[in-house]
Amino acid sequence: RIINDITHEKMPYHSESWFPTSSISSSSISLNDVYTGRGGRAISNPGNKQLLNLVRRHWWGYKYDTHGHHKVDVVHEIFLQLRSLNPPARILKPQGELYDDIGMIDICCKISQLFRDVKMTDLDIKASKAAHANDLEVHERVSARRLKSSPSPTTRRKRPLCTPITP
Repeated sequence: RIINDITHEKMPYHSESWFPTSSISSSSISLNDVYTGRGGRAISNPGNKQLLNLVRRHWWGYKYDTHGHHKVDVVHEIFLQLRSLNPPARILKPQGELYDDIGMIDICCKISQLFRDVKMTDLDIKASKAAHANDLEVHERVSARRLKSSPSPTTRRKRPLCTPITP
């Protein structure tokens, strides 16, 4: 838990703590929010469908092109994509009539579980493989552009350690 600088109250730790993370009413749930659990509400929710589409898109990279700790990177990328939506997506767990955001660790566990549970058709697999190849190509272009635009150590202007004294 962290302490709010203004009110000095203890708040649950979330990197995006500027939006409510507990006691969320049904009226403040956005289309990007994802419900935990099973059933009609979770299946028909647009946020859950959006999360499933993200998992399907990244499935090839998670299943075949990553090993060990690199799988965590894929899961974390999906988490960041969810949090970067406007409004940010929250993974909501029902607590009576209200909902609580389950937090980053549980969200990443849920996304990992979705990778293991998702049903992929041949068409989905081909689309995921193509999307992964495109992502790799874009990553390589961006890396090359960054490398090209950064000055090399030999071309950088050398600054004196101190200002020379002139008489």
